Amino acid sequence: MCDEAYNVTGTPEGQQIALEFVRDGRKHGADAAFGSHAPQDLGDDVLHGLIAVRFLGRHRDDGLARNGLAWLGADPADARYHEIVTKDLFTAEPSRRRGGAPCSCRRVPRA
Repeated sequence: MCDEAYNVTGTPEGQQIALEFVRDGRKHGADAAFGSHAPQDLGDDVLHGLIAVRFLGRHRDDGLARNGLAWLGADPADARYHEIVTKDLFTAEPSRRRGGAPCSCRRVPRA
């Protein structure tokens, strides 16, 4: 697990290490998980393409919400999805919760 992924993917050396781990790790039964507020922090297009399972948490920022929806493969202009990501997903602050929505949206590749 690499939270705040920009600390790794923000340098050419870190980007290469992340890419090698993702590419080579599968044959060894290893999985990688990267956490970030912005998909742009998760490396280049090759690394993006190799990250198959994706989660999106709540965002208050409109731009981050739309970028995250695009990262999932959802239409970032779809008002229903935007509402879910900006208002209906759980927040760490119980007083700001609006309902029983899951804590994240996810995309899982089809077999």
